[in-house]
Amino acid sequence: RALALQPKLPLAYYALGQYYRRREDYDRALAEYARGLAVASNDVRLLGGVVEVDLRRGQWERALESARRLEPLDPRPSKSSPRAMPQWTEAVALEYLRRFPEALAVVGGALVLDSLTPEWYRLQIENLAAQGDLGGARRALDLAERRLGYSEAVVFLGRQYDPQWV
Repeated sequence: RALALQPKLPLAYYALGQYYRRREDYDRALAEYARGLAVASNDVRLLGGVVEVDLRRGQWERALESARRLEPLDPRPSKSSPRAMPQWTEAVALEYLRRFPEALAVVGGALVLDSLTPEWYRLQIENLAAQGDLGGARRALDLAERRLGYSEAVVFLGRQYDPQWV
């Protein structure tokens, strides 16, 4: 309906893409994102949607390349939407590619800009643990507890992810 009223509204294409992505209809999601990108080629939300589909499909190299192209367009982390950021996508793609030191470097940079988003600590802990650095993972958890507060850190990790690896 929004597109009927305003056919060049990138946010409407993004909303449709998200709808199909959440339904796991990735081809239709990509089609909507592409339609939106035809109208607004540098729209960060639409480009981020494409990257998320690549991640969900296991196309991690492509997601990594796209995230790195996105970063100049959206360079700062945002507490309200960490997953929409190129840094988050880049870190996740690097983790899936088992390039843990590179992922940790991205997360470290994001933490400098945004030390109040629990997701960054989760990624840091996960990548340290994946390398076998359990002491480092524990120190990262302790740091998250100090910066975020014990309750917020524990609730985030306990509700969002399986924290047994910590």
